[in-house]
Amino acid sequence: NELTGTLPSELGRWTAVAELFVNQNMLTGTVPSDLGNFVLLETFRLERNDISGTMPEQVCSLVPADGSSGGSLSEMWADCGGNFPDIECDCCTNCISTR
Repeated sequence: NELTGTLPSELGRWTAVAELFVNQNMLTGTVPSDLGNFVLLETFRLERNDISGTMPEQVCSLVPADGSSGGSLSEMWADCGGNFPDIECDCCTNCISTR
């Protein structure tokens, strides 16, 4: 896609989104906490970008806790793997190492 810039917080207004694929672009900045409004989100892929920081708790709350029937987010990919991760994400289901 070759998307550039940051993830706009206005994306959080699209509450009916089930899948969000913004991986393998040139996005920068951090993940907006407003993306926690995606209550129907099942898949979120943002790996292979230049996004940094910590995954907001609002987004992590979409991932069901062990044994709970909580959120619907079953797949979340980010650049959170390896010794020097670009993003800190305790709730990601797939951590990619970029270094």
